[in-house]
Amino acid sequence: MSSQVLLADCHPHQQVQFIYSLAIMLSVPLQLFSAVRIMENGIFTRSDKGNWSVKWAKNWFRFATVAASALLSWRGAADLVDFVAFVGCFVWYV
Repeated sequence: MSSQVLLADCHPHQQVQFIYSLAIMLSVPLQLFSAVRIMENGIFTRSDKGNWSVKWAKNWFRFATVAASALLSWRGAADLVDFVAFVGCFVWYV
């Protein structure tokens, strides 16, 4: 089934909600970019310019970070209250 068939049977507000949720899901790697970049600078000391093994190691690291984030979100969605409490325990109030 294509998305056009699914969207054709919906009301306009449901179509907008679907497209919005799709845009949010596709923007997660962009939201993680700066955090991944900081971790990459700490982990990888060699440059990836001209070195394909370092370049692929960075790509696998990026993929693993996004996949781990998605897995954590999927597991945390079952009980959102406990997940928010778990994340909140790492926040320090000054």
